[in-house]
Amino acid sequence: MKRIIIILTAALVVSAAAASVGTSAGSPATLVAAAKQTSNGTSLTIAKAQLKSSNGWVVVHATVPGKTGLNAIGAVVGQLWLAKGVLVTNVKVHFNHDVSSGKYIVMLHIDAGKPKKLEIRSKDVPYGNNPKAFLMRTVTLTVG
Repeated sequence: MKRIIIILTAALVVSAAAASVGTSAGSPATLVAAAKQTSNGTSLTIAKAQLKSSNGWVVVHATVPGKTGLNAIGAVVGQLWLAKGVLVTNVKVHFNHDVSSGKYIVMLHIDAGKPKKLEIRSKDVPYGNNPKAFLMRTVTLTVG
């Protein structure tokens, strides 16, 4: 009987944690939000971002033409470091170079390597246990 109660309690804790991911309910939550916008091509504004369980990054990726879903994730064009549990609002992610109009993917990554050094190809993996759980948004950016 004790084993069943422990397993059920653990399942409820995991379910409650999963329910808060990607929403603003509860505090702190893990989320990223950005909307269609116009820019001068040097930055993109993130409406809200927060990582609950670790330091990390808001990473802006270019999209790969003709691809969809995870296959559309292209090169990193900008990044912003996030401190664990800190909610940022209406913050600009500055691009590494000027960009043109198009679709961009805004994605959360954990900072698992050297602190505050983006190691996109090795340590600083996307937030989420598997590709279906990655927190990312596609944003249309008009440069003008």
